[in-house]
Amino acid sequence: MATKSSSSSKSSNSNKRRRSSGARRDLNFFIQLAAFVAVMLAAILGILQMCGVGGGALTAVKEIALLIGVVFTGYRFACTLHPSTVWKVLYIVAAVLCLLGAVFGGFVKL
Repeated sequence: MATKSSSSSKSSNSNKRRRSSGARRDLNFFIQLAAFVAVMLAAILGILQMCGVGGGALTAVKEIALLIGVVFTGYRFACTLHPSTVWKVLYIVAAVLCLLGAVFGGFVKL
């Protein structure tokens, strides 16, 4: 009987690991996609600017995609610092200010 309960607890632990691994994989894909979009839009906007055409809304999308790619990876690093709560709060405040700057066209700058 004891063997059966220990095997079921092992099974539930492996299910939790799978779910957490899947969520981490999805977040990694999202970060990589945001970075890819930012680089592609930067290249397209560079070509458009050489031709004398403004980027318009694509510039805002590029800035937001770049921030998403940088913010999530930077947050992971902030979690490794000690005391982590202080660094997380400081990092989130800085990330929100940068995001506001990207959305509102640079009115909020660090």
